[in-house]
Amino acid sequence: MLSDDSLIENADRLGREVFGPELTARATSSSFMGEVRGAGAFWP
Repeated sequence: MLSDDSLIENADRLGREVFGPELTARATSSSFMGEVRGAGAFWP
């Protein structure tokens, strides 16, 4: 099921292209956010 629906690939893409860049941008401009690490949606 996971491979049939490309769920793993989509989770990887979301982590790299959506969550990762946005969270990193927010962390660099925020005084209360110190570090962002990726593990959620297969974000490296």
